[in-house]
Amino acid sequence: MQRYADAGLEGKLLEGTSLIKEGEVFREFDRRMRTVDEAAGRLEKVVPLSSSFARSPATNGLPFSKELSGLGDAVDGVSATMSAAMRSVRASLEAAKATADAIRLSWNARKEEVERSSAPALRELLVIRTDCTRLSPPLQNLIDELNKDGVTVTVDRMRWSPPAGSWWLATPSDL
Repeated sequence: MQRYADAGLEGKLLEGTSLIKEGEVFREFDRRMRTVDEAAGRLEKVVPLSSSFARSPATNGLPFSKELSGLGDAVDGVSATMSAAMRSVRASLEAAKATADAIRLSWNARKEEVERSSAPALRELLVIRTDCTRLSPPLQNLIDELNKDGVTVTVDRMRWSPPAGSWWLATPSDL
């Protein structure tokens, strides 16, 4: 266990877990912006609203036609407001995307640095045969989270020995 502590493995695993959680924040942001974008797209399909149903010739000859044309004016007002709102929503989405892109660029640099600095410690984890009962669940959680993100983690030369509570590097004869 001392070699794990010396290698800073627990800290590296915590950094990796933080990256996974941070990545989830980006994915949630993308999901929410996509929801707004889709809703805006549905509204844009109906704008401008037609007001012809309340205007001549549809209402010609009706005794209340002049008053009914006021409904057309109301629809035109709603249509103009919706058009302006959609332009505002689109501008807000673009600004949010630009902000996210700038943050993501900085985060990607941090992620690469953490991954680069963690690689030697993780290699050490795969080589050392020791009791790692305490470290096993965080390692498995990290592997599971990496798999969710599409990162393939193979440990086909590693074996977990439940009775001994340790990982060990399998030799060809053990496989």
